[in-house]
Amino acid sequence: MKRQLLLLSALFFAVTNVQAATLTTTPMGDTASAKQALTPTAPQTYRTVDYPTVVEPRTGRYVLGAWQLHPGIGFTAITSTAGFNAGSHIAYRMLDAHPLHFEPGLWLGFFEGNVQFNFMAGMRYDIELEETWLKPFARFAMGPSLQTEGDTLVFNAYVGFGVLYPVNKRIDFRADAGLQNIDGNAGFLLTAGVGF
Repeated sequence: MKRQLLLLSALFFAVTNVQAATLTTTPMGDTASAKQALTPTAPQTYRTVDYPTVVEPRTGRYVLGAWQLHPGIGFTAITSTAGFNAGSHIAYRMLDAHPLHFEPGLWLGFFEGNVQFNFMAGMRYDIELEETWLKPFARFAMGPSLQTEGDTLVFNAYVGFGVLYPVNKRIDFRADAGLQNIDGNAGFLLTAGVGF
């Protein structure tokens, strides 16, 4: 009986030592990883950020360079006479800091058999507005006119406004409207054309 008790005591002591050894050799990191793996995690959420859109000034300045050509056609009504016009302006931007252009040109006017050659030189100032493609401008010009009827050489002057609007990256649409005086006769001038 004593022998049996000694064997049971030895067996119990051996099993206890094996369990103790197993517990002491288990790394703490593995236990923590196991506990973390069994712990449910909350679903991740993502927050979207709307960045403000930067709107660059659309002045159309990149469309036309320092030298510009503006051909066009138009209509002139002076006193009781109306006529058709065709011609072109040549523009040169004089200042980099300000949109001031020197603008000479030659326009032909046809008035009931009378043909006029209007040589004009003047200034054009573009009004550059932000966040729009439309560019209004003011223009003043004067010069001599040669005509086939009446006095051969007369004087003409023009003052008015207009707009430039880019059609694409190379061409602008242009429209002018203003008052014109030829040899003391005042009238209205309306022209339309392109600039490149």
